[in-house]
Amino acid sequence: MTDYHAKCLEVIKRKHAVDVQVQGTIIAISGFKDYVTAAISDVKLLLENISNAVSDREILKTVQWVHHNPITSKAKAYSTDAIVFIENAWRMKLKKVDILFDNQPHIINFEKMQEYNIASGKSVKISRKLLELGDVTQDVPGNCVLLLRRHPVANLCDVSGIKRIFVVVFFLLKKASVLQHSTQPVVERVLYHGTSEGSVKEICVHGFNRSFCGKNATVYGQGVYFAVNSALSVQDQYSPPNPDGYKFIFASKVLTGDFTKGCHSMKTAPLKETGNIPLRYDSVTDDITKPTMFVIFNDTQAFPEYLITCQRIYR
Repeated sequence: MTDYHAKCLEVIKRKHAVDVQVQGTIIAISGFKDYVTAAISDVKLLLENISNAVSDREILKTVQWVHHNPITSKAKAYSTDAIVFIENAWRMKLKKVDILFDNQPHIINFEKMQEYNIASGKSVKISRKLLELGDVTQDVPGNCVLLLRRHPVANLCDVSGIKRIFVVVFFLLKKASVLQHSTQPVVERVLYHGTSEGSVKEICVHGFNRSFCGKNATVYGQGVYFAVNSALSVQDQYSPPNPDGYKFIFASKVLTGDFTKGCHSMKTAPLKETGNIPLRYDSVTDDITKPTMFVIFNDTQAFPEYLITCQRIYR
């Protein structure tokens, strides 16, 4: 738990007039029954924010939250910890979230897009800025360029935030399971999955489905494929353009966990050779030392976070 999250606990204690003690992996909340019940809801939100710490770097690469000077309207970015906290709350579709600035309790109101200082009663305007999506064009062949190059995300053909509650819940449950036995320092990655226009709606609504595997590749196993770099996903083999020339790539959160080399015949990840308990690898890859793609065999191990619609223009 970072200093910032510890300060958030202090806000919860003040707001609900309860005592909160952290002992190892246990959080104990004491106080009047009704107050404790209300505090538990905020603590759950804080814990979910902490559990998503793996993807904090990706949030900071793509999103910035700013507050505006009430006189000059000049924008100033929040701290990195605050940006991650606010962004996670915004993605959870919350109307408001409590936050601590300079040891003073504030409320971020997403409906009014305001930061409200509880002590002073003053409020300032806030806004959410999408940063340039630099990695999307990484390693693209020199003879072509994606339409989205050098354009901010807001000016792309389309970048749609995707949030299907049940897909996210199953993903978080699976993540908790992977974390229990994984030996890898990083179990969650942001990877890319190219697809055809006809599959976009199905993936947006229901997530990824292994029954569609084999359409584009089964070299390393009969599962769902994800690329480390988007340059692979924009190839026509994986994201065939529609009649208007538009291509569709999902930026997705994927639980890669422990992985090994894959092969065509695999219908599930192989068993690990060590240990008395029969555990399977979480995913397979093309190269265990320098992976360029991963394959998963459990649909709950990934969810589509953003849909990138782009167009390739040849020079």
